[in-house]
Amino acid sequence: MDSWDFRKFEEHLGNQINYGLITGHALSGRNNVAKVVAELTNGKVIDPDVVTEAVKKRLLGPEPEGEWEGEVPVQEIEKDFMAIVEADRAAGKKCSYLFDGMHTGASAFVAWSTDALGPPAFWLPVTCDMNTAGERFKAKNE
Repeated sequence: MDSWDFRKFEEHLGNQINYGLITGHALSGRNNVAKVVAELTNGKVIDPDVVTEAVKKRLLGPEPEGEWEGEVPVQEIEKDFMAIVEADRAAGKKCSYLFDGMHTGASAFVAWSTDALGPPAFWLPVTCDMNTAGERFKAKNE
């Protein structure tokens, strides 16, 4: 061993953060797949859209004077992602995390998540054919 690697040490202790990415277009079934995978892996689904809305509310304050305008700072979203993980770790919960989509482009998200959480355990792209997506769209808008 040439150098000390804290991440490798944590991995040997069983303290690594297990997470995966589930990606796909709207109406592809991504949310349903995320729920099923979470049930099978003792996982927790982290939906970037839900976290982004929570960040908006947090940044607007307890008594907002209007709606959020513009982009939500990526660093604030990532801070809330880490707060979820750290809260579970502090409570002694051992679970995997499933990111149901990404809040940035794929390369930026993977760069951040690899640096903050380590390498993902998996990346699951979800797709469906056009007919299925069309049926889901009709059912959603009826």
